[in-house]
Amino acid sequence: MKSTYFNKFFWPTITGLSTVLISFTRMFLGEKDFLINNIWAEDGLLVVCNLKSNIFSCLTDSYSGYLLLYPRIISFIVHYFSVENWALVNNLLYFIVIFLISVLVYSILEKEYGKSITFMAVVVPYILAISSDQVINVHSSLYLIVTAYLVIIFSNNVWLEPKNHKIYFALVFTVFLHASSTPFGIIVLAIILFKILINLRDYGLKKALIFSAIVGNALQITTITFANEVRGSIGDNLLILKNSFNYFLKSAISIFYYPTNLKLDSEVFLQQSLVSFLYSHVYLLLLIIISFSILPFFIKGPLRFKSHSISIVSTSLIAILIVSSKTFGWPYRFLVLTSTLIFWVIINLVSMIRFRIPRIAVLFLVAIAILYNSVQSFPISSYRADGPKWTNEVKSKVNNCKAENWKVKSIDLTFYPHWPTDNPHAYGLSEPTTNVIRCAKLLEKLN
Repeated sequence: MKSTYFNKFFWPTITGLSTVLISFTRMFLGEKDFLINNIWAEDGLLVVCNLKSNIFSCLTDSYSGYLLLYPRIISFIVHYFSVENWALVNNLLYFIVIFLISVLVYSILEKEYGKSITFMAVVVPYILAISSDQVINVHSSLYLIVTAYLVIIFSNNVWLEPKNHKIYFALVFTVFLHASSTPFGIIVLAIILFKILINLRDYGLKKALIFSAIVGNALQITTITFANEVRGSIGDNLLILKNSFNYFLKSAISIFYYPTNLKLDSEVFLQQSLVSFLYSHVYLLLLIIISFSILPFFIKGPLRFKSHSISIVSTSLIAILIVSSKTFGWPYRFLVLTSTLIFWVIINLVSMIRFRIPRIAVLFLVAIAILYNSVQSFPISSYRADGPKWTNEVKSKVNNCKAENWKVKSIDLTFYPHWPTDNPHAYGLSEPTTNVIRCAKLLEKLN
């Protein structure tokens, strides 16, 4: 009995610890004292909100135009600790969360794909070179990795089979939290409903999952509808398709080649004749991609389910590219999501190789190529480590408060990367979600 229990949780635990170790190492190599000093922009901003306002206001204020429920819950926990320890608590909670998510995803996928492929699928988002910029140890960016995980999980049939109740309800909770943290939840809901539609016999077992996805998306849509800040959108459909194709290329190439200085600028791609042709015939490109996504559904035999997974992930990738190009703009951190989905398609294709030795050899080469690409960008980027150090920031602002009449004075807190005070990319902020706090409130939370 003990041996069975050990075998059941050994590899999920190893996978979870691996994601934590990778994240910790990348942060440490870029900033030795990150654990007590590095707290990212939105992560810190939401903690300040909880300190000076009530939980309802901080949960419902639609910062950036949509609901970010997960990082808001984390910030609610963090605000109970002294101000000096916010970065420490925030980072430790991140490690706990990614460990639990990694264990969950591995436990679901391992039965279908085996240990090596499942391990690679779970850890690769934390290894990708692009992750060094704005993703590692950022709660408000974790939805990108979780979106990729959920698309991968629901593109397969393994979640339809009876599972351990703890794993199933953990998945139900994850789906709800994800949908209420990003508009990408609607894509996950669409996949769930599609899979249920073609497997109606399993509908009764999955009511809780469908319900959680619907409720989470309803909250998200309500927030977006009544948001006090509305994201702009692009009206030129041709430009949207071109931008989508541009970032598809960047996502695919950045898996194996990420020139940090060039930032994969679009001008590099426009010089290529193939890219120029496809840019000029973008609707032809779209037809090719859609055809590629639909084709696997006509494949029969033992490769059918993996082909379906490739098709669903590819279709989801197209939807994510188009939606992001139209509404969100494209910060580089989004490449982590799209690159992870492209990587999943690659290893799915490799897993279809019939003979074991060639299959393992190709997987090994893919892994080596990704690791080699990540070596130069393995430490977090200078942008990700671009202060101010939290302990120094707190000390400076406390001294500033005490120097004058602190009972009526307010100060501005600044988070990584010098955000929002000195950062031109900060979105417009409105109360209660701002970095402004009264000195009296700040001094109350000191050790």
